[in-house]
Amino acid sequence: MKTFAATAALASLFATTAEARMWLGECPSIEWNTGFDAAAFAGQWYEQERDAAFTFEMDQMCSTGNYELNSEGTLDVQWRAMVPMNFYQYGSSPPGKMDCSESFNCQVSMAESEKTVSWGMIGTDYDNWHVTYWCGMMMGMQYSWLAIYGKEQKLSDAYMAEAKAAIEDKLPGYQMGWPWMKESVQGDYFGGSCQYEW
Repeated sequence: MKTFAATAALASLFATTAEARMWLGECPSIEWNTGFDAAAFAGQWYEQERDAAFTFEMDQMCSTGNYELNSEGTLDVQWRAMVPMNFYQYGSSPPGKMDCSESFNCQVSMAESEKTVSWGMIGTDYDNWHVTYWCGMMMGMQYSWLAIYGKEQKLSDAYMAEAKAAIEDKLPGYQMGWPWMKESVQGDYFGGSCQYEW
């Protein structure tokens, strides 16, 4: 399978200012955890659910995040997905670096850019699930995005419940379920199977 870096269809794999839920009011104040264990977190993660209210929602499937521990003790990161609307081609974000040394509100820089973007980790048990969240302000409104990932292609109901409990703990009242969230496609899909080697 070919991999196309930084395509417009996969911009949603990395936070940008026009691709998320839009709400009135300020971003919520989150008390971020500290003591993130980058070595325990490293590995390939499979997207389970994501915000459905995405401006550039392209029905992407087989979405993964690959995190590799580097010599600096931070993580090299790259996201990848298959986009049916792009002729079922796989694409990936540019390679990035994620630093969670200060708190679970990790900072991500892409490619050679010096600009960093917050990539918050609402919570994780390191072995089974994690929840990613970010929020910013634009023209007096907040824009936010949230996704649940698992270390396996399909997260069990029990681990999904743990992930959602972490969301409720950090973001009380965050709108979950249909139509706010979309279940991600992993494994087999109509017409084929996800390819995870890249």
